[in-house]
Amino acid sequence: MADKHPAKERSLLGHPMAKWGLFMGLLFVVWFAGWFAIARFADGKVGEALANLEQRGIEISCSDRDIVGFPFRMGIACSSVDVADDVHDYALNAGGLRSAAQIYSPRKNVVEIASPFSFTAQGQEVNATWNMMRVFIAQQGHGFDRLSLNWTDLKAQGLNGELESSAGALHLRPNPDAVSDLDVAGNWDDLVVNGDASLRASIAYDTVLKAAYETIIEQRKRPIDWLKDGGEINVRSLFIVLPDGGRLALSGPLKVSADGMLNGSVNFGLDDADALAKFVAEINPEFGPIVLGLGQGINMLGSETAFGERSIKAVTVNIEDGWTQIGPLKLGRIPPIF
Repeated sequence: MADKHPAKERSLLGHPMAKWGLFMGLLFVVWFAGWFAIARFADGKVGEALANLEQRGIEISCSDRDIVGFPFRMGIACSSVDVADDVHDYALNAGGLRSAAQIYSPRKNVVEIASPFSFTAQGQEVNATWNMMRVFIAQQGHGFDRLSLNWTDLKAQGLNGELESSAGALHLRPNPDAVSDLDVAGNWDDLVVNGDASLRASIAYDTVLKAAYETIIEQRKRPIDWLKDGGEINVRSLFIVLPDGGRLALSGPLKVSADGMLNGSVNFGLDDADALAKFVAEINPEFGPIVLGLGQGINMLGSETAFGERSIKAVTVNIEDGWTQIGPLKLGRIPPIF
């Protein structure tokens, strides 16, 4: 009698499910080998990029560097990160870094940064810790199409003060109507300055920095140099909100002179001037009397004004070389910002 087993084996191998399983197995092997081949290539490119940056005066150290994300993502992991930029004269250190990008979209990255963090520039140092710090960046050429930073439980010390924030965000992008400009928006929730919980506030802002994308991002000039060259800021809306309901709102264009003085004509609105004056005076004592003067001017001359999606009683404040004035009423002088 003829042996029927070979025929059965041929039949099994010819079964559609067997072919599908064989295909999936081969696909996995190819994907596995391809991912690690790309990872080795990417690691080499990272090394080349770091070497090129070092030649341009930017030294970046990524301790225990590894390419991670298998099987569907790819990114870089470092146990600690050190950056020294001789061009902009700053240095920073972070406790660790882990990035991830989809294989099919390598120019869109999510980066998680671990604390502690330190930043030193021109003899000033800032130190910070946080629970979560996550960055999303959509790269475009030598800059970015969008960059977002989110955090929770942030604590920072430096520049003669300290602050805490339960959560917050910072969003940057080239302005859609003028790509040389930089859109900057964000919020600080439950902000506490210098450890005084009685001065807790939340801040939200939406601004346009004129020519800042071209100057700071593309030409890599320092932000302070952009300001000293006559930096212009168009404030779409800025809110400071206190827990008891006190609120300050601002909108309008501002320009910085070479000596750090503000100039412009902006809308100011506020509720509970006394509480707001106490809050800003804790940050800078020279601001307290100005806020109280604003309160008096708004009571006499104010009208309902839109700030973003909100409306609040406000007045137009003219600022010339730091001196503030509502109509004929002089308020005081804003100190230079640098």
